[in-house]
Amino acid sequence: MMVANEVSCLTSEADNKSLEPVPTRFLARQPILDARREVVAYELLFRSGWENCFNGETDVATRQTLDNCVYLGLESLVDDKLAFVNCSREEIGRAHV
Repeated sequence: MMVANEVSCLTSEADNKSLEPVPTRFLARQPILDARREVVAYELLFRSGWENCFNGETDVATRQTLDNCVYLGLESLVDDKLAFVNCSREEIGRAHV
């Protein structure tokens, strides 16, 4: 299995036109490959900074990752591929997931 992971500092296009300071958002994107080693989906992972690791509360991380998807646009993160986000059983039962 091939594993690659990238951490990105992201802003939306609308933010780039503003003179206000832009909040920094981080997200890791790990490709999910099929048997031909072609990308079929991405797992979107919470990151709180440039470090390529997770530290923190899982439910908060899920909400922040989903917020980043809405804020930045899911298509800009995964193009035409599927997107997967980790979440707890409790988080699935809440209205915002």
